[in-house]
Amino acid sequence: GAGELKEPRGIAVSVNNKIYVAEKANSRISVFNDQGLFLYHFGHHDTDSSDLNKPQQIALDAQENVYVLESGENFRISIYSYNGILIKQLNRKQFNSSFKSSLDISAMTVDLNGKLYLSDVNAMQIFTFDWEHNKVISPFGSLGQSRGQYRNISQLSINNRGQLAVLDNKNKKIEIYQMDDTSFDTPVKTNTLKLGNILNIKCESVQRYINE
Repeated sequence: GAGELKEPRGIAVSVNNKIYVAEKANSRISVFNDQGLFLYHFGHHDTDSSDLNKPQQIALDAQENVYVLESGENFRISIYSYNGILIKQLNRKQFNSSFKSSLDISAMTVDLNGKLYLSDVNAMQIFTFDWEHNKVISPFGSLGQSRGQYRNISQLSINNRGQLAVLDNKNKKIEIYQMDDTSFDTPVKTNTLKLGNILNIKCESVQRYINE
């Protein structure tokens, strides 16, 4: 049901203290405030092929757009606004065309400017991708066990200073890189709901109001 999590796989927290949770089993994103109050969910409506399919990882940019990596053989990255409106979807075919090679993405993150960082299992490389201009930037890495080499990249994370952390499960290491971009957009603050007083009263009906 709403607010109930099933197989949560990824989590991201915005500057507005909203907590976004990627639920693999429910194929949706559930959103809570910082006090655990359920706000809404999005991504799965049983309507068409644009619905999320087993989301694994999630990240936010400065506009609080939500980037979701969907798992499976036909991986996909779906990009939503903070209130769940679908902005764009990037599938395997589109990535292969942009990168001029066959990709198998194992990890994803995004910086505050909306630039994607992706790891490819086949080449064991990390790519920077400007999805708005369909531009691949500065791939690096290779297969191996030395510095700058990987065998299984499972997580990527970048902070507001442009430092990219790479988790390699098989090599049992975390490497941190200083990326070229260090000037980022300021996160946008919006109004959020907070839990006030709790009233113990008898209730005959409940109404839900949505502020668009």
